Amino acid sequence: MYAFGAYHGIRDGDPEMVVRLALIIANMTIIFMTFIASVIGDGDADLAKHLFMVPLCTDLSLALLVSDLLNHRLWHVFEMRGGQR
Repeated sequence: MYAFGAYHGIRDGDPEMVVRLALIIANMTIIFMTFIASVIGDGDADLAKHLFMVPLCTDLSLALLVSDLLNHRLWHVFEMRGGQR
C-alpha cells in the first residue's frame, strides 16, 4: 500500500509519501533484524527482553496505517484551496 503511495509521491513531487514508505521499511527491518540479532547474540537466553522492539515497531506501523486510512492519505491526492496540495 505504501509503495503505491510512494510511487505517486515521486511522480507528483510529494516527498511526504516517500518518507512514509521509508518509515514502514525501517520498522519492518527493525522487526526482522532484532530477532536475528538476538538469537545470534545470546541464543535463547533472555529472548523476551531482546524482542521488546518487535511489538513496539508493530504497534507503530499499525498506528501509522490506521491514521493514514482514517485520513485518506494512502493513495488519495487532495487539492487544497488555491490549487495547492
